Amino acid sequence: MRTTIDIDDEALARAQEYAPHLNKTALVAEALRAFARQEARRRIVEGGLHQPDFAEPPRRKP
Repeated sequence: MRTTIDIDDEALARAQEYAPHLNKTALVAEALRAFARQEARRRIVEGGLHQPDFAEPPRRKP
């Protein structure tokens, strides 16, 4: 999807230092993917997958 966005020049320059092989489009796409991964992890850590009515499966007897 094409879109027009304003990006902070300093932030873009810092990001390009870490990934000089990526063009601006690829860099922004990678940043969006990284943000989504980070937020998913945060939600898991904060209990986003907590299921209060979950019953533990029965354990095998030794």
